[in-house]
This record gives sequence, C-alpha cells and structure tokens, in this order.
Amino acid sequence: MSLGLQLRSETTPPGVPLTLTHQLLAEWFRRECDHVLRGVNLRDDDGVETLFVELHTAAEDLRLWFENGTEVVVSAQTSSAGPGYHVYVCDLLLSMAGEFGFRWKADSEEDFDETGYFESRDAGALCKEMLAWLSAVCTSGSTSPMTNAPVSQSPCRGGCHTRSISSSSRRWGHGRGRGRNPWRETQMRARISSRGGRRGSAEYYLRRAICLMWNSVRWRPPLTDDERGGCP
Repeated sequence: MSLGLQLRSETTPPGVPLTLTHQLLAEWFRRECDHVLRGVNLRDDDGVETLFVELHTAAEDLRLWFENGTEVVVSAQTSSAGPGYHVYVCDLLLSMAGEFGFRWKADSEEDFDETGYFESRDAGALCKEMLAWLSAVCTSGSTSPMTNAPVSQSPCRGGCHTRSISSSSRRWGHGRGRGRNPWRETQMRARISSRGGRRGSAEYYLRRAICLMWNSVRWRPPLTDDERGGCP
C-alpha cells in the first residue's frame, strides 16, 4: 500500500517517428538532479525498455518508458519518502515538460496523481494525504509495515534494520507522524544543481543520511568473510 503518481504525454503527433531516446532523458536527469540523483539505469521491465531513476534511498525508483511509439509514461511511488519528495518529483516533471514540450495527462483511470497534488499544487493537502496514508499503515494490522524504504526492499535478517513501524510506534497518528518522513521539506524544488538551483537544507541532508544508514547498514558484527570485506 503506497501513494504515488503515473502520468503520460504524447511526445510527437500521430504518425511521426519518436526521436526522443532513453539516453537523452538519462542525460537530462543527470544534469537536473546532480545533487539528489543516486543513479540512472536502463533495464528491461517485463519486456519493456525502462529508465530507472533513483532519487532517494527511501523511495522506489522513478520509472520512465515509451508506449505506442509516440508517448512517454512516468511512474513514481512517493509516500515512503514523504511529501517533500512528491513535490520534488512533480516539479521535476514540470521542468521536463518545459524542456521537451510534454503535456502531462493526469486525468484518466490509469494516469493520475493519487494525492491530487500535481493538479492542485496544494502542499498542505498533500501533507494531509501523506499523514492519512501513514495512519492507515499504522492500523493495517501488519506486523512490520515498511514506511521509509522501497516496497521492493525486505527487512534484512540478522540485524540489518529498515525503518518499519514497530508495535510501540502504532500510537503515531496524524500529527506525530510528520516527523517520520525522510523528505518532508516541500519548499525544496527541482533544479537542485550546480547551475544555481536551490539546494536542500541541513535537515534534508541529515534525514537523507540517517535513512541511508537505516536501510543500508547491517547493525551487527559481520558473520562471513564477504561481509567482513577483508577487515579484521
């Protein structure tokens, strides 16, 4: 259970060959997101060449692919990272639209923003949607629901921690859950780059680092030679 968006845009008129490529879009992401980007990879996804863009350790990769030879589709799950990440993704897609002449469609059964933010631009309403989602996760009955990690990531056995909600944390409701978001800074816009865009605050980088440690570090002694990596 998560929140996110899926949008699509026609890139060329019907019958006109598509000249835009995954490589061109990958280079654009590298330019626009150089202080946020963790990686861009082109991989096969159920038989479809898809661009996977990793922007935050707590979030699923943003996915982008082409359909029908004339359309580009983008999909992102955002609730695990927080409202600031959702705002950043929307802002990034608007910047992409300006760069490549896209007109994102968000008004069909398949293509829409589950939070309503892409059309409303109401950050307050977005935060309420995210907190309502967190409240639903807290009361879902799951023994270890994941909140600050990608859906595809499983809790590591043997001491590797992820930011799942423990039973003692279920008292967190709409108000107190706000502090749990790794990326809650909604004023941090796209174009965070060396070319003059606004960078994140100290709080943003601290939360990003903490989230990375929780999701990537095994908080126990190494058990095998591979885990020791040559260390005594």
